[in-house]
Order: sequence, then C-alpha cells, then structure tokens
Amino acid sequence: MRKAECIIFPDIHGRGFWKSALSDDCEWYTDTYIFLGDFFDPYPREKISVPDAIRNFMQIQGAVKKLKDNGKTVVMLMGNHGAHYVNWLFDQRVGGVRKNRQYAERIRELLTENENFKHSIAYEMTVGGKKILFTHAGVTSVWYNEHKQLIGDLTADNLNRLTYTNGGWLSLCDVSWERGGYDLSGSCIYADLNDHYNEDGKIQPIPNYDYQVFGHTQQMEKPVINDHFAMLDCRRAFAMITGLHFYQID
Repeated sequence: MRKAECIIFPDIHGRGFWKSALSDDCEWYTDTYIFLGDFFDPYPREKISVPDAIRNFMQIQGAVKKLKDNGKTVVMLMGNHGAHYVNWLFDQRVGGVRKNRQYAERIRELLTENENFKHSIAYEMTVGGKKILFTHAGVTSVWYNEHKQLIGDLTADNLNRLTYTNGGWLSLCDVSWERGGYDLSGSCIYADLNDHYNEDGKIQPIPNYDYQVFGHTQQMEKPVINDHFAMLDCRRAFAMITGLHFYQID
C-alpha cells in the first residue's frame, strides 16, 4: 500500500465515490481524511434522491466513526449546500440552490449533531514545509482583503470563527457575478473557480499559505491543479503526497 499525507473527498452531493477510498482493497492509506463539504442537494440529472443522499451521509458518518476509533483524523468541512441548512442568515441571503425544504429539518439535525462538522469551514496542515489551506471553495485575495478587519490574520481558526457571529456569516454570504451575486468575489464557501483569477488571468496569492485545496466548481473530467491550488471537484477522491502531487482514487 502507498502512504498519502491525506485523502481528500470533494463535493459529495449524495454520491458514493468516497467508498472506493475507504475500501479494503484501496492502494492508499493515510492518517488524515478531509471532506470538502456539500454532502447534500444532489443534482436531478444524476438520479440521486434526497433520501438516498441522507442514507449516503449516514453511511459516511459510520465510516468516520470507524476511522476515528482507529485513531485517524477526519475533517468534515462545510460548503454552501450545508450552510443553507444550518444558518438562517445564509439561507435567507444566498441559500436555496437545490435546497430540499421537505427534508430540511432532518438534514439540519444530521449536520448540527455531527461534532466533526460544527463550525468547520477551514483546515490547515503543513506538508513538506508547505502550509496548505483546505476550504470548500477556496479563499481569494479579493474576499480576504474585503473582510480582513473582521477575519484578522488569515488562519484556519480565524476563518472557522466566522461561523460564531452574524457578522461572520454575512461575510460568508458573499457571491460574485460568476454565481449570480453582486460581490467582487465569493467567500471561502461560495467562490467560483474564476474568482481566483484577476482580469489578466493571473492567480493572486493569499497571505500565510503556500497552497490551497478546495472544490465547489464542478469539472466534468479532470481537476484543476496548478502551482497555487488544487480544485478537485470532479466526483472522485484524491490522495495527496509530499510535493503536492495528487492521485485520483477510482
């Protein structure tokens, strides 16, 4: 078997691709598993029902418990499709995309009762001397500079504290025109992939981190990986090794 620094699960949306990375015959193992959020609100074209997505999440919960019982670190981050179930302000301002009102209370209960999920919108780790930030949609320099006074130094802990106050939640409601909003950039749970580039097509670095890993902007085939970030939302899990190399797990 091959050792990974972490195994990453991008947007789930009721899908079962995560199971291959946790199966007994997976060639990869690790001490750290990171889910990038969006467990619910499946796409109608994929023929996954909301009850199916709920059952899928409960299976994930069972797998997470087993991993933690075996001493593994498991991170479950919040995306926009989780935020509109757990926070009324986010739901009123920018929520509702594929949100299921019939099962909303049940989904809210599942998310808020999950100790791994509460207040988690960011996680950081250092690999090979590189400091890496994990969020659902990535932090853009435009969004951070807009809310720098509120956030303080850019750290995972300070990002997570945004979920403690209404002012913090308001900053998380930022949505750019790329996603139908009016802000200059989306937040770390709503930024479109294009928000990470300036008008000249260049990626603006963020302070305190050497690299970012996120999802949110679905790709049909391959992830978007460059010297600044890895955007992994393509319905597959990935193993990350030292040197910031990513390997798809089928």
